[in-house]
Amino acid sequence: MCLSFGSKIFLTSQATSEWGNSGSNGGEVTVTLNNQEIEGDIIVDKISSLELIMTNSKFTGTINSAKSASKLAITLDSSSTITLTGNSYYTSLKNGDPILKRTLMNLRNMEMEVGQKYLFF
Repeated sequence: MCLSFGSKIFLTSQATSEWGNSGSNGGEVTVTLNNQEIEGDIIVDKISSLELIMTNSKFTGTINSAKSASKLAITLDSSSTITLTGNSYYTSLKNGDPILKRTLMNLRNMEMEVGQKYLFF
């Protein structure tokens, strides 16, 4: 069974004007997917962060498509896959597949931040 959303948004991590000090009230989210199949986008604003941990799971959608997250870390095991439906961006990737072949095929539209430069896979 795949968890899918009518809004096409799986998760939003962003600041709110309802609490905290403006500019420092972003969200810090950790999402752990274990034997899950998810369809939907992940949105993270410039003062928020996300850690996505996947074990034997599938994700389809975009991740941080606005390239705005202060930090976006992805950890996936060799049985997990990410299928992108648009450009997506992360700041760190830990991949349990030593060959990386299958995963890099699925992550071909992702960028990794390296200082001021970006690398496309």
